[in-house]
Amino acid sequence: MVGKKFGLDKKLIVVILVLLVLAAAVSWRFTGEGIKSFFGLEEEASGVVVQGVVVNKQNLPVFLQNVNFVDELPKNAEIELKLYNFDSGSRQWEESYVIQKGKVHQGGAVDPDVVAVIDSDYLSELANFCPTIQKAKVAGDFGIEYKKSKTGLLWKYKGMLKYKKCFGF
Repeated sequence: MVGKKFGLDKKLIVVILVLLVLAAAVSWRFTGEGIKSFFGLEEEASGVVVQGVVVNKQNLPVFLQNVNFVDELPKNAEIELKLYNFDSGSRQWEESYVIQKGKVHQGGAVDPDVVAVIDSDYLSELANFCPTIQKAKVAGDFGIEYKKSKTGLLWKYKGMLKYKKCFGF
């Protein structure tokens, strides 16, 4: 009787292990996250915290170029960041910036993958990047407009999934 129970336990363990490996493989296939991430063993990307820097419209491109995720963007990524304010009681657009792999410049994007919008009141807090983005998102002052299919964007930006909590996803 003990031998049969032990054999059944072994089979159950093998089945569970096979199911876990299959689940991790499926997760990797659809999200791009590795096995370490699937099991919660991978360290999540943390945001940038730069002490003593006050971000403003003039130094925003240089600041963003030094944020890790900008260097890790896909080589053909194009994100437009648009600033706005509600000083007059309605949304007024201010500057726009184009974010590409390793570089940021002021101007409008030609064919952006996404357009991110944020109230310019948050600029001075951006040295504490992820918490500031999360705070703006909770307040309804940060949003993302998808200009391409979400499926295509998920595949294109699969290497960026470690930043999903930073942007409130």
